[in-house]
Amino acid sequence: MIAMTILTKLREKNLISEDQFKELQNFDDRQALVILQQKKLLKSDDILKIRSEITGFPLIAIPQDFVLPPDLLKIFSEQLIVRYKTVPFAKEGDEISIALVEPESVEIQRALEFMAISEKLRFKKFIISQEDFERILHHSTNLEYEMKEALERLDEKKTDSPLQKRESTDEEIALQRLAQQAPITQMVDVILRYGVDGGASDIHIEPLSHELRVRYRLDGELKSSLSLPRDIIPAMISRIKILAKLRVDQSRIPQGGRIHMVFGVRPIDFRVSTFPTVEGEKVVLRILDPTKGIVNLEALGLQYKVLEDVRDFMKKPFGAMLISGPTGSGKSTTMYSILNALNRESVNIITLEDPVEYYLAGINQSQVQPEINYTFASGLREVLRQDPNIIMVGEVRDKETATLLTHAALTGHLVLSTVHTNDAIGIIPRLLDMGVEAFLIPAALRLAVAQRLIPKLCQECKVAYDMPAHIRSMIEHELGFITHKMSEAQEILKNLSHIKLYKSPGCSNCGKLGVKGRLGVYETLVVEPELEKAVVKDPSESNFRKIAQDQGMITMRQDGIFKAIKGLLSIEGVMASTSPSFPT
Repeated sequence: MIAMTILTKLREKNLISEDQFKELQNFDDRQALVILQQKKLLKSDDILKIRSEITGFPLIAIPQDFVLPPDLLKIFSEQLIVRYKTVPFAKEGDEISIALVEPESVEIQRALEFMAISEKLRFKKFIISQEDFERILHHSTNLEYEMKEALERLDEKKTDSPLQKRESTDEEIALQRLAQQAPITQMVDVILRYGVDGGASDIHIEPLSHELRVRYRLDGELKSSLSLPRDIIPAMISRIKILAKLRVDQSRIPQGGRIHMVFGVRPIDFRVSTFPTVEGEKVVLRILDPTKGIVNLEALGLQYKVLEDVRDFMKKPFGAMLISGPTGSGKSTTMYSILNALNRESVNIITLEDPVEYYLAGINQSQVQPEINYTFASGLREVLRQDPNIIMVGEVRDKETATLLTHAALTGHLVLSTVHTNDAIGIIPRLLDMGVEAFLIPAALRLAVAQRLIPKLCQECKVAYDMPAHIRSMIEHELGFITHKMSEAQEILKNLSHIKLYKSPGCSNCGKLGVKGRLGVYETLVVEPELEKAVVKDPSESNFRKIAQDQGMITMRQDGIFKAIKGLLSIEGVMASTSPSFPT
């Protein structure tokens, strides 16, 4: 088995240990390499070199702006390219130069042998990385071209379309027939695929007065990508509803559902939400990629005291942690990552979610359904009868849920949930507003967390620049609050005149945007004795803020400053997304 050959080579070169070799022997080639990369035990370059040694195929670096030649796309369909991860990049006579991501695959070799015989071709084989393959595929496909082609096919069918002949009583049946036609199916598939390939977090399909607009949310910002004729709106929305198992005939009330699809070898879920507007139904699809959803806490952006506080909470036998932040700030991802770290055979973990975004093996996940009175509150009552050790509740929305969650935290359960406030300090006043008894909060709430997601600077094109005087003054003021508690802040202030900041002008790696991905900034408030007294005696936000400052709390802005100095975020992005620390 080739995985054994690769592992043997890796062991021979001392790239993996004997224990790692034994641990991975029972996995196939893909699984073994993925595990090694996920654990950061192996670099992509190491894999490429080993594959080259085993197969004898040379490595090749394809230019950043390379686009698949049209004449080769006539021989290699996009479906074949995606399935076998092949890049045909040059043709001379009957010889085609082709780059492979997984050259050891028997399936790929058989497919090429078949093509060589049937098409009378010869192949010159090279090896490229998975990252290069995805970049080439992204650059070589054209959303507008694919849509134009599908619309032309749809126009050809319109003369025979059931929508042209239907009677009013048959409208739903006719609409379903049109939604199932190949051009509409292709258009929906292409829209979803481009969202996944482009790294979008959400897809917005919006009816306007004269068109259907498609926008993708990339790194937190919505970007218009496509305009389609307005007359395809009913069929397009119906197709999505059919995939999500929603009612096609109901357009006057919001609906929610889920779509599961596989792109290449990647299983992707879409959380679907429809919403009636004056121009028609709008659809938003949240892209849930299980390969990206669960990462370790450091990769999310937790560092220094924030990371210590979260890890300390995870060691406690009971108590609650509440996470605050606006919609789309990554609260669910943080909770999933914590649950994943806590997940082991000896504990019973149960979640109540709306909806379930990522599936975690070994965890009992349940989706609430308010329409049948299965809410967070009613579900939490039942969860407590299931003998849980750890409970995750999607959101605290009302007094009943808040009270039940508080009692669960007091009776031997570790509880995680979210709440909507501006910052961590605001979580305690929010619980009081909901009607939770003040004397219960200090005993139940162990940790309050707040977070935001900020676009991350492209690490390929970032450049350093001298810090402006007004930014230096702001950083000096902000970090001055925590110098007595934190050596890192002391070091920064000592060398502030020599410290640089960073910006990214844009390059081919980030699509000339200057940013790629997003990174969290966090703040944590630990409920310590002084704060416990204040909750009962003087529960004002200003008092909580003073106590937090005395505790050495790191705020989101301060956390962002540390990351800006490291070159991970722009200082402008940090200032725009966070409030000043402990304003006076």
